Amino acid sequence: MRGRSRYTCGPSRMDQVMRNHGTRRESERIVRGLSARALEPVPCYGFTKSIGQLAQDAGVGIGTIRYYQRIGLVPEPQRAFNGWHRYPERTSQLLRYLRQGRQLGFSLREVGHLFSHSSAGAPRFCAAFRAAIEAKIAELDAEMERLQSHRAQLRDFAKSCREREHSGQCPMLDRLS
Repeated sequence: MRGRSRYTCGPSRMDQVMRNHGTRRESERIVRGLSARALEPVPCYGFTKSIGQLAQDAGVGIGTIRYYQRIGLVPEPQRAFNGWHRYPERTSQLLRYLRQGRQLGFSLREVGHLFSHSSAGAPRFCAAFRAAIEAKIAELDAEMERLQSHRAQLRDFAKSCREREHSGQCPMLDRLS
């Protein structure tokens, strides 16, 4: 268990007994025969992260995680006995993929569409992923072409301004009138 933190999924066994038997005195009588190990908190393996830890690990905000849960991109977490949500490591990986996809310009709908293909298996997912990447590259190429056109137009304006600066005429004002 070294190197792995141990969070609890619920109350100690004493708390469980108290919940079932009502009073502390009755619960203590029942628990007296139990070993000290039986009174330790119930371990929670595999579901070890709170929403704050998950947000920190994935580099997103808590509100973002809750939003992704509401729209169905991230599954609802399991609840521990004490009512706390505990998240598996897989959710952290999923959030990192979501964040990276958003940074690359994919919309949440596009990322969600890609995730829906992940259950279909590697060949189908890879084909959908490749198609999405190629579409995004084509989109970026079109955007770069548009920006380069704007850049060329702005350079022409700057050149015209420099040439006519000494004459007292402004090419922009000439075009507006």
